[in-house]
Amino acid sequence: MMALRHDPGTARPRGGTGALVQALIKVVNHHGGTILCDQHVEQILMGNNGRAEAVRVAGGQEYRARKGIISSIDAQRLFLQLIDPADAQAIAPQLNERIKRRIVNSNDGILKIDCAL
Repeated sequence: MMALRHDPGTARPRGGTGALVQALIKVVNHHGGTILCDQHVEQILMGNNGRAEAVRVAGGQEYRARKGIISSIDAQRLFLQLIDPADAQAIAPQLNERIKRRIVNSNDGILKIDCAL
């Protein structure tokens, strides 16, 4: 990772990381999305098609997604704690075992995904 900072260098958003967050908020709002803060997520609810369809928060309230759900939670907590094990097994049969062993992808792959979001 340190070598990548020198050549070709690390890109940073103009205005700092706060500007990146504000830009993402504008995009979500522009497209009719909703951002909820200070909600403790208890479970990601999956549909029969293997896609995340809703989020259940503390107190039992469920929020249904029209198009998708974006999460910034690490893969271990997401797939091992928030998604029903049977649903995770249906998505990718060996995913839980790989995550438990922390063999997800190289760190660079994870970093690229986070930056793209």
